[in-house]
Amino acid sequence: MKSALYLSIAIILLLVISVLGSPAVTINAQQATQTPTSEATSESTVEATASVTAEATSQATSEATAQATANPTSVAATPAPQATAEATADQGGMTMNAPSLDSAESIAFLWFAHTSPDAGPVDIYVQELGNSPLLTNMAFGQVSPMIVVPSGSKTITARPAGSSNEADDLFTLTTDVGSGTSWLISVVGRQANRSVTLETTTMLRDATNGSARIRVINYLPQVSSVTVSSESGEDFGQNLGWIGIKDLDVQPNTYTLSVSSAEGTLIEPESFTFDQDTFNLILLIGSTAGDNQPRFLVINAPQHTTRVRFISNRPGAVDIHMKPGDQLVASSVEHGQTTDYVEVPSGSATFTAFEVGTGPDGTQLASLAGQLLPGYDLTIVLGDDNTMVLAESVISPTLMVTE
Repeated sequence: MKSALYLSIAIILLLVISVLGSPAVTINAQQATQTPTSEATSESTVEATASVTAEATSQATSEATAQATANPTSVAATPAPQATAEATADQGGMTMNAPSLDSAESIAFLWFAHTSPDAGPVDIYVQELGNSPLLTNMAFGQVSPMIVVPSGSKTITARPAGSSNEADDLFTLTTDVGSGTSWLISVVGRQANRSVTLETTTMLRDATNGSARIRVINYLPQVSSVTVSSESGEDFGQNLGWIGIKDLDVQPNTYTLSVSSAEGTLIEPESFTFDQDTFNLILLIGSTAGDNQPRFLVINAPQHTTRVRFISNRPGAVDIHMKPGDQLVASSVEHGQTTDYVEVPSGSATFTAFEVGTGPDGTQLASLAGQLLPGYDLTIVLGDDNTMVLAESVISPTLMVTE
């Protein structure tokens, strides 16, 4: 009887010890799990990163090669997954808040100008870029720097400077800015007769072919028509009405211009230098009434360009030429070499590889044709099988800095 009692007590004691000991086992198990997990995570992360990087690079090159081989005429630029342009520039009281470019399908280029003689300073909003103003406190006669934005439809509003995005607007405009295009959006008209509007004009920055491209626009209110005269005799615009336009290409040089109407001289002679391969807007702004008298407002912009570099995986050295023009863009490119970026005019282009020194009359070894969109950096790879493919296309970092 006593033996049975002692056996029962012993069993109960063993159960108690087991229960009391179990938390210690659990804690130790967690510690044993946590320590190797940290080490394993670190090691596996390094291995996974190296593996993913190698695989992604290989896959991207393979896909680019396959795509370009299947469609050798396509050099359509695809921007980087994320490229940002966040900067603030102060232009004599005017502040610009450059937008972020995040996974943009394509980009466009904008300038803004204030030409209304009596509207007062304004803030410019672009609905698709957020609730904050893109430009603040832009006054008469001011022009923004170039602003790179995602292309597509844009709703642009001008409001009195210092007001909120819910304040009454002076004018709202909805317009489409296409991929690779450049636009000037101007505040025009007079507040006195409630004619203030936003006016768009395209900036034709392609195929300047060594000339200086000019566009003259008459934003002078209260004047029936004007004539823009050059001392050297070129026709910069005759009998231009309100928002009348004159386009011309001239030899790069310095020109002295003046403006007159039926009533006499409106703007006294002033000299301007127009450089090769530039687009130049000559705006006639101001008013014959008030303090902001008629004057020139000139905007100079370079032609659209794309940057290109080459990587050679083929044996032997090659020269690479570009059409139109049979321009030599990279010389003696050796196997395994990556060239520096070369800036070339945007637009239709064909790149061709020849044996060194043979030029366009030599045997064509590889070629690639397509459309070069402005503002992109392209990497083109020469394969060991005499192929030439687009391997990478990203928004140029040079555009991420406010100009």
